Amino acid sequence: MRPGPGGGTDTDRPPTGARSPGGEPALRELDALVDRMDRATGWAEFHGCDEGFHLAAADATGVPAAVAPYAAVVRDPYRYYLPYPMAALRASNEEHRALVRALRQGDAAAAAEVARHRVQSPHRTMFIGLAPAEDPPATT
Repeated sequence: MRPGPGGGTDTDRPPTGARSPGGEPALRELDALVDRMDRATGWAEFHGCDEGFHLAAADATGVPAAVAPYAAVVRDPYRYYLPYPMAALRASNEEHRALVRALRQGDAAAAAEVARHRVQSPHRTMFIGLAPAEDPPATT
């Protein structure tokens, strides 16, 4: 064990809030938004909290230059959304919870896997029936 600050060992220290610049305060904000989504009584309320969750997650990265482009990416698809049944939204909120848990544990691989699934899922459910993109012509 390496000595940590103040003479303790690395294992004596609590997790660092996902080892991210936002730390525990940012994770508590994400927890609060997940809890609000759990209590939402309708799609519009859930949607507002969902958007807030994604923007707070971007802000918690500590990469200010990424927040505005990410906000545009988050908001743009909402114009295509039809209200999902609340049961489906509540199930999707479990992924929010899993993301916060992975961030709190400092598990970047688990957080990335949750995020990957969160991006792929809407592509399967929102864009079903759309023609697949054509393969680019082969170059010789």
